[in-house]
Amino acid sequence: MNLVIWIHGIEGENFTDLEIQACKDSVSKTIGDFSNWNHRLFNWNQEVHDREVQLWDRVQNRGNFLTKQIRKGICFQGCDLWWTLQTLKDGQPGFINYDVQKNLDLIVKSNPFETLHFVCHSWGNWIGLRYIISHPEIKFNLISLGNPLFYGSGAFADWGDPGLLSNIKQWVNVAIENDPIATLSSDNPNPKWKGFVKDHDLSFFNPLPIKSHCAYWSKDEVQKIITDGLKNFRVG
Repeated sequence: MNLVIWIHGIEGENFTDLEIQACKDSVSKTIGDFSNWNHRLFNWNQEVHDREVQLWDRVQNRGNFLTKQIRKGICFQGCDLWWTLQTLKDGQPGFINYDVQKNLDLIVKSNPFETLHFVCHSWGNWIGLRYIISHPEIKFNLISLGNPLFYGSGAFADWGDPGLLSNIKQWVNVAIENDPIATLSSDNPNPKWKGFVKDHDLSFFNPLPIKSHCAYWSKDEVQKIITDGLKNFRVG
């Protein structure tokens, strides 16, 4: 049994999973063989949205129009990042990172599998990678879309060592050229990453960078890369 968990990125005030659901359903239909493929969407936005609404209700009336828009962005996008990073080492209930990882683990443990695949977009790559690092006993197939993780590799003197991610047996990375959040493994100064990640550098006309970052789920070429990355994966 192949278990595919789809993990979205940070979301705005009015989160909808319609696009990722449509992509998931299209890929699932293309692969077929429904008795051997189980696709599950992990909506981690549920862990943070109510708290973000409470925060926004308290700060939304302060400042002028532009100040309010910035505050809104901090509440509904910035806090997704801030809270998961701030509680990274707090391994107990009531802390956002703990709750997110716990609920991802519930999906994994409640769905039998022989092969585990993650399809992650944007900050969802961080959520997925944290789980991968915490479970070295599981072999993973990781497909990343609009992945910002290689920006963070500068925090390490060697720009990160892929050898520490030996339980990732395949990593397919998809980036759109005009997406400023997306990174390529080939941009990493550590040459070890070159053979570890298979990059797909795509180009679609869109003059608005943030629109490019949100375009992955709806692109036929991206759906084909996801489909091939799932179907052709074999645990070595």
